[in-house]
Amino acid sequence: MSQVLSVRLADEAAEEVKRIARRERRSASEVTGRAVEEWLRMERFPLIEFRSLSGDRQACIKGRLPVWQVLLVGKAHGMGVDQTTEHLQLTREQVRTAFDYYASFGEEIDDLLEENRQGPERLKRFFPNLDVFTVTDEMLDKVEMGSGAAVGPDAAR
Repeated sequence: MSQVLSVRLADEAAEEVKRIARRERRSASEVTGRAVEEWLRMERFPLIEFRSLSGDRQACIKGRLPVWQVLLVGKAHGMGVDQTTEHLQLTREQVRTAFDYYASFGEEIDDLLEENRQGPERLKRFFPNLDVFTVTDEMLDKVEMGSGAAVGPDAAR
C-alpha cells in the first residue's frame, strides 16, 4: 500500500528531480519516492549509503563495498562477525550494520546474491569458452607468503 504526499521543493531541486526522472525513464514521483525511502533507510542505518551500481541503486557500507558483498563473505563464514570483519578488513560496526540491514531487507539482498551467483552462467552464454575457477584461501596464502605461485587456469604455463 502507498500514500500520496505532497512535497514542495525549491525550483532547483525540482528541476534536478525531473532531470533524473527523464534520464531513468521514471516519473518524478517515483524518483522522489525512492529518494525518501533511501533517506529513511539511511536514518535507520547510519553507516549505509546508496549508490548507483550496474544501473541499480544499491545499499553500501559508507565509503566501502555493497551490503550484498558483505553478506556473501558473511555467509561463507557462517555469519560470524569476527571472521567477516577480519576477511574484509571492516570494523565490527560496519559488518554488524550490514547484517542488521540484511535482517530488515533480506529479500533485496538475496536477489543481488542470486544475481551474483548466476553471473558465470550468464557470461558463458555470451562467451562459451569462458573458464571459471575458484580462488581458495590456500591459494591466496601462497601468494601472500611471497612464494610467487601463480593462481588460475594459466598457472601451469
